[in-house]
This record gives sequence, C-alpha cells and structure tokens, in this order.
Amino acid sequence: LTQFPGCRLIIAGDGPQQHALEDQAQRLGLSERVQFTGKVAHEQISIYMRAADYFVLYSGYEGLSHVILEALTAGTPVIASTRGGNPELINDGVNGLLVAHPDVTAVTTALRRAFDPTVKAHLLANVRQGLERFVWADLVAQTVQALSTAAHPG
Repeated sequence: LTQFPGCRLIIAGDGPQQHALEDQAQRLGLSERVQFTGKVAHEQISIYMRAADYFVLYSGYEGLSHVILEALTAGTPVIASTRGGNPELINDGVNGLLVAHPDVTAVTTALRRAFDPTVKAHLLANVRQGLERFVWADLVAQTVQALSTAAHPG
C-alpha cells in the first residue's frame, strides 16, 4: 500500500488474523488508509464491492470462489491468485488479473497494471464476461439432469 499513495484498502470481515493485521497497519503508519470493517452483513457486501475499484483475493487455497462471483456480478474487476478455481472465473486481462502465488513482486506488478487507466477501463467493460455460465436456474437444471442420468443410466 505504501507504493500506491492514492489508494485505500478496505478489509471486510473478521477472523483470527484481524488484530495482527490492524497492528501491522498501525506499525506501518497506514491506519488512515486501511479500514477494517469487522463482520459485514451479507446484504451489505455488494455495496462495498460496487464502491471498490477492485476486489482482491490473493489466497492460496480457493476452490470455486463465490465471493469472486459476487464481485464480478457487482461490476467490480478482480485481482486473484492463480490457485484453485480462480482461473475458472477470471480471464486474465479481460475481467480481472490473475497473479502467481506466492509472489509479492507479482502482486505489486498486477496492482500497478490494474490502475493504468486503459487497463482499468478494459477490465470494467468486460467484468461480467463469463458470468452467463453461473446463472442459478441453469446450474440447478444441470445438476438435476446429472443426478437423473446417474440414477437412471442408459
């Protein structure tokens, strides 16, 4: 964050690392630019996502992340690790950016790239690309069909 003077970071949610992260932000002199919301009601998450320039999920253990789907649905491009199911949701350079994990230099490079006005405009224009694969009614119908086929083969 120190390399991005105009940026603010909002960390939504709580968990066992919250106090350590708050202490670290304070030690680094970033308390004014890092906001810890604590637990946020689910219905308010989309408000945060729509207000953000980017949603960042840089973990090394994601499955198919519902929170990435929520961010894309809210119209917010995503910066995520290349781990787990993230590449199934993020088309690098189209609706977000994928970053090798763990690689701090790669994250920094991705953030610099993300705030290039041309890149940002392109990602915003394409943020919902691919979401048609995750329409709830279609997913339910596909699941029912798969279960019917398994229960009554041939």
